[in-house]
Amino acid sequence: MARHHLRHILPSLALALWAAPARAQVNTEALRSDLDTHPRYLAVQASFAGHVGNTNGAVGSAAGFAGARFGRHLLFLKLQGDYAEFSGTTTISSAFAHARYGVRFLPFLFGEAFVQFEENVFQRLALRQLDGVGVRLGVLQLPDLQLFYGSAWMLDYEKLNDDPLPVGTFVGAHWWAQRWSNYVAVSWKLNGRARLSDTLYVQPRFNAFSDVRVLNDSAFVLDIDKRFSAKVECQIHHNNAPPSRVVPTDVDTITSLVLTL
Repeated sequence: MARHHLRHILPSLALALWAAPARAQVNTEALRSDLDTHPRYLAVQASFAGHVGNTNGAVGSAAGFAGARFGRHLLFLKLQGDYAEFSGTTTISSAFAHARYGVRFLPFLFGEAFVQFEENVFQRLALRQLDGVGVRLGVLQLPDLQLFYGSAWMLDYEKLNDDPLPVGTFVGAHWWAQRWSNYVAVSWKLNGRARLSDTLYVQPRFNAFSDVRVLNDSAFVLDIDKRFSAKVECQIHHNNAPPSRVVPTDVDTITSLVLTL
């Protein structure tokens, strides 16, 4: 009986530990902090779990991150894909790519530009493309405690999967929108191995502030050695005007082991 229950519990555990769905926002602060430790940084994460028997299915997740600092300049790229299927039913299918460039003008003032592509079946997204440019202010920059505020203009293009039902705020299967992207990010180095971070993103639409997207990402990272780190994250995503049949709020808890090359 115990083995029977385990066969149903383990797929759920695999989803919780490995299959982190891609979202409209990505917390770039967690990626940026890695570059503070490794000016040339390449990390990969991948997993696969297959099940045959009382439970038939598969869970796969893969992610890669590359970044570098060149004097006043910073550049990084993140790619991620997630897929899960049980008993012939797809439960997760998503992918995104995010690239960002930053330049330091003054010790406390930075410029940023970014582009992101995303696909997510369960958010009805055939394609979402985000393009933005803005500034970043270093409010507090101590060796162990940092606080930043960022503000950017963002162009948002979305194309939905085929569906005859209404799409929410907009009419039609695809549209363009301009958003005001804001974030507050704090990071705290507890010691030489452990650090905490929390980032809050708020992205209202310029001509309708009630159409807003919010992301809060809290993370704890523990460096096991020079190559491996363990990370626990809690992400809360909210879209105040989602397409039909898409719930406005998602909460994800993600545990991962990261290999740094």
